[in-house]
Amino acid sequence: MNEIKTKISVDTQELEDATDLIDEVGERLHSVVPNIVIRNNQNVYVTINNFNETEHQWSERKEE
Repeated sequence: MNEIKTKISVDTQELEDATDLIDEVGERLHSVVPNIVIRNNQNVYVTINNFNETEHQWSERKEE
């Protein structure tokens, strides 16, 4: 049997940042409760976008 010894060094900062981001998104998802009712339809696709600004604010920023 062959043995291979390795030494691994890991920077966990990105993992910690991702964990923080997941926690933040989870908190936001609990505050958003969409009211969607779809009946008697097939092949229906629903996209829900959670923007940080209103459409009006976004449009004003885009025109600048």
